Amino acid sequence: MSASVVEEQPAAVVPALNWGDHAPGLVLSEDKLDVKKETVSGCVLAEQGFSRGIHCWEVTIKAGNLYCSIGAATNDLALNSPNIAPQRAWVWVLKSNHLYASTMQQSTAFSAVRVKVGDRVRCILDMDVGTLSFQVNDDGPVLPAFTGLQGKEMYPMGYLSSGTEWTGLRMVEKEADATGLEPSATAASGAAESTLDATAASVGSSDDLLVGRVFFVGWWRGSGPG
Repeated sequence: MSASVVEEQPAAVVPALNWGDHAPGLVLSEDKLDVKKETVSGCVLAEQGFSRGIHCWEVTIKAGNLYCSIGAATNDLALNSPNIAPQRAWVWVLKSNHLYASTMQQSTAFSAVRVKVGDRVRCILDMDVGTLSFQVNDDGPVLPAFTGLQGKEMYPMGYLSSGTEWTGLRMVEKEADATGLEPSATAASGAAESTLDATAASVGSSDDLLVGRVFFVGWWRGSGPG
């Protein structure tokens, strides 16, 4: 009897991600994984943008007073913008705990979750349905934020001010359960829905906000750029 041969399946490779274009007042580390404000506040964009698939990346907030914002933007973002919620960006402003999008008339209060120095903040971009969500650390709930991003190419971005420093930019891969939601995300969806429903009428188009059930179905999907 011939021995059966079990072929080993190669492990999924999570693509690398690096910071790229940035305002003159920001400084990148040699490996382009860390960024800090050195002189003047401004924005940084990742080298890679995404137009399809599900992608998750994170940074660690190493220093600063949280006067910064994190999210995604198109590649025509003005890098030297003096505004913590710059045009052509969809961001979570960490200090005030507000959401702001380019097409919104004003920012809106976001979440009861408060970020502190030392936390890892994750951005979860689903370009198949056009949504952007956030998560703080491994055990934090998934916080739905924006929708209506289909048809764009979105780049990971940040705005840094007041001595802010982020380290360890990286892509993250994590499997969701069969329903597409982890228990913490399901519990969070009701709270996030209530918060966004209450403010959607005052922020222009409600299409800018992810109002409704969380329908996040994965952390990273795809084999390459785009």
